[in-house]
Amino acid sequence: AYNVTDFGGVAGDYNVTASLDSNSSVNVTTTYTVNPNTNVAGVSVSPIEDSIAGQSGDTGNATMYVNVTDQFGNTVTGQNVELTVSTTDANADEIAVYDDLSGSGDVAGAAADSLADGTFNIHTADGSSVIVVNSANPKDVTITAEAQGSSDSGTVTVFEQIGQISLSLNQTTAQQNDVVTAD
Repeated sequence: AYNVTDFGGVAGDYNVTASLDSNSSVNVTTTYTVNPNTNVAGVSVSPIEDSIAGQSGDTGNATMYVNVTDQFGNTVTGQNVELTVSTTDANADEIAVYDDLSGSGDVAGAAADSLADGTFNIHTADGSSVIVVNSANPKDVTITAEAQGSSDSGTVTVFEQIGQISLSLNQTTAQQNDVVTAD
């Protein structure tokens, strides 16, 4: 008989193989699955990208990643975790929560929550969500997310649109490693 008491707190599948000292070909393998703790011990808010303010009614989309973890840093999945959200700029044109980003970096599907009540539930499949800040005006927007006593903040910037740039090169052709000047 044997007793396994600690896998170091890292979620995942672990294979434990026991064999005889006298004949290592006689063995048995058991798989243990360690699930993340259901208690949230950490919240992280990380900026993904800033944006440029929209022009003529278009808006710039700045995004942040929100993740919840247990005391070992494992992402808490499969749990209905509600987060409370506050922002430094209540005048942003729109702040919404999405479950994921697509492979191209755009938000995937419809918004999961409009944050009208200041709360949202983290995406249960992977323990993370994406907050999108849309604004037609340049500004910094800081989002603070809190769950079960843990919180974190992240800031994205909606930059002023720079307008049009005119560039004239002083050469019509260039070779690799050539220096090209412009007026």
